[in-house]
Amino acid sequence: MRTRAVVVVGALLLVVIAARGTSPVTFQPPPVEPDVRDTGAPASGIGQVEVSTEGSGIPFLILMSVLIGFVLFGLIGMAFAVSFTRGRAKGERGVEIVEQETPAPPSFRQHAERALIELRANREPKDAVIAAWLKLEEAQPREPHLTPTEFTTNLPTDATALRELYQRARFSEEAITKQHAEKAERELERIIGELA
Repeated sequence: MRTRAVVVVGALLLVVIAARGTSPVTFQPPPVEPDVRDTGAPASGIGQVEVSTEGSGIPFLILMSVLIGFVLFGLIGMAFAVSFTRGRAKGERGVEIVEQETPAPPSFRQHAERALIELRANREPKDAVIAAWLKLEEAQPREPHLTPTEFTTNLPTDATALRELYQRARFSEEAITKQHAEKAERELERIIGELA
């Protein structure tokens, strides 16, 4: 790669040197015409500029030096970019990624058992039914837009009765009694039994 860059720069310099001064276009300044305005005064040499037809190579040399500098800068940048990407492709640079084993998520049955523990905790029947349902919801990933009814369609077993108890406890003004909590407990035991 490095020899290729040197060859390209050398060829470019050779072309620039060979082309210097061999332009088929020649520069001839326009003829100076006398001022046609009549001022009434005799013409004098004040304000006349002498135009030299001899070209100076200094501006051309500066222009070429700047151009060659830009080309060299670009080539060096490209060489660094290529060497950087080659090094990354070989894995020489960067951070090593170590795969870690993620523990398997608890099964739906384990979540149902946890929900049963939540339900049996000493608390108000309404709070117990709601806490048990929320623990059961942790078993399946639930999108925020899913209602409890839509959520139960994705479960591996029928949880309709438990869902209805949850909705009654959460959204109804009807009092949730100990009998409701016992019914929810029986439903969770049934779900656990079906999944065993």
